[in-house]
Amino acid sequence: MIRKKKNKGTRGERLDRGRRQPSIYSRTGQTKEEQDFSRKILLSLLGVILVGLFYLLFLSPVFRINSIEIVGTQYLNKGNIAQIAGNYKASSILEKNTVTFSSGGLEKKVDAMSGVMDATVTKKYPNTILVQIKERKPDFVWQTLNSKYLVDETGYIYAGYSSQFASLPIVVDTENLPTAIGKQPASSEFGDFVSQINSEFESKTNEKITRMEVAGTTSELKVYTSSWYAYFDTTRSASDELSDLNRVLNKVAGEGKGLKYVDLRVDGKIFYMLTS
Repeated sequence: MIRKKKNKGTRGERLDRGRRQPSIYSRTGQTKEEQDFSRKILLSLLGVILVGLFYLLFLSPVFRINSIEIVGTQYLNKGNIAQIAGNYKASSILEKNTVTFSSGGLEKKVDAMSGVMDATVTKKYPNTILVQIKERKPDFVWQTLNSKYLVDETGYIYAGYSSQFASLPIVVDTENLPTAIGKQPASSEFGDFVSQINSEFESKTNEKITRMEVAGTTSELKVYTSSWYAYFDTTRSASDELSDLNRVLNKVAGEGKGLKYVDLRVDGKIFYMLTS
């Protein structure tokens, strides 16, 4: 049997028929439409996510700050710190929720307060800001030109005097040299010396301090009682000088005499004067 070969047509005819196949054109058009549709879906989803995030952060109560806790204060007024923190929170929409709240920004505000040595602000999710305060410790009161100031353990004047610090020792500058908050009229070593004299004086002398003075230099301290006074060298050991003072007091008491003053400023020597 003889089989007839199918006429496949010429190469040009085959190419022409291939060009006219509708399936090729329709597949290409569908792919582009699908890509456009997918892009629109993604943009829509992104928009929904952004709107949702905006609502979650700025409109919903989930991360809205509703509590500011302040810890570590003994001398400072918590109300003043709370007011600064509240004003900072109200200053911007970004500061009203814990996620975008700037802890460092509030730390700078609180650090600038008188009496604050250091402030640390942390976030307690979801709704609380914690402000931890390290206060300046008042060592003594510095008096000059009829004004009184609080001096911390570094010798730095950080605030004006108030009656709540009446138990602190007062050092009077008899030369009335001007000073102000932010100045350092004395060294930290002087502050330590004054604190030790104030805490140990009564137990070693059976006398109460009525007044302390400096005159032009903080290397010397003049301490008054109701009946006599003593000169101290603040660059030496307060404990050693108090022990020397105690020896003099015991000797004078044993002799039944009255004391006018004691000078402890020369190392290894004690000078004193009796009342006539």
